[in-house]
Amino acid sequence: MFALWTGCESDSDEPNDQPANGSARVLITCEGAFQGNSASISLYNEETSSVENNAFENVNAYGLGDVLQSVTEFDGKIYAVLNNSGKIEVMQKSTLESELPINGLISPRELVIVNSQKGYVSNLFTNNVQILDLESKTITGNIDVNGWSEGMVLVGEKLFVSKSNGDKVMVIDITTDELVDSIAVTLGPQNMDLDTDGMIWLATNGNFGAVEPKIHKIDPQDNTLIGTYDIPAPYSYAIKLAMNNTADQVYVLNNGVYTMFIGDNELSNDELISSNSAFYGLGI
Repeated sequence: MFALWTGCESDSDEPNDQPANGSARVLITCEGAFQGNSASISLYNEETSSVENNAFENVNAYGLGDVLQSVTEFDGKIYAVLNNSGKIEVMQKSTLESELPINGLISPRELVIVNSQKGYVSNLFTNNVQILDLESKTITGNIDVNGWSEGMVLVGEKLFVSKSNGDKVMVIDITTDELVDSIAVTLGPQNMDLDTDGMIWLATNGNFGAVEPKIHKIDPQDNTLIGTYDIPAPYSYAIKLAMNNTADQVYVLNNGVYTMFIGDNELSNDELISSNSAFYGLGI
């Protein structure tokens, strides 16, 4: 699940229980069942505590697609990455009205936007990060990262990409769209985030066996690994992390939720939020 706070504009075509202009709503994305073509967006109205399910379909008269992997917001638009549909639905943030989708993707995972013209999308089951023209909504190129790609983060003119079926973070120069470096990390790197000091934090999965998952800290200025932190056992099948709003505290999803401040030497062994099963997603 993904929650996004947005400002909502009043519109006569919207349901009557939509919040008034300038108030807040929560946009909730549902991945849907694999091959079920059942991805969806719901809107939660804070003022009335009401929920509108299938909000995208209600506006556009067709469903999102198959497996809503991630969402990126930029310049008044929402980009919904549909993994198993091989496309990105582009919609207006205020109304969810669809523009032309970006089609022809292989197995898209995450989208990083450089500016209103250019973006990059990571892919499962292909060795390429694809370059997008966001104005024409077309694929303009591919960058070979020699493995599947997952999490990405942009720092200045460098794009850092997790090679999820290997043990590297790949570094791309966005001015030339060339692979310029790689950083050795624990096997199975996943998502990344930036702290208030500009450092990259990375979650890794290990190999669900002898190689244990770790949290890494990377200096993006010289592409060096500057910190490695143990994760308390037992391990989840999917380790994820997120920063708080001030980017000085890391939250780690590993069955339950653990935390540490960016200046700490270790991740707390005590669960901040416990789970009797396994949480699937984490966002702040």
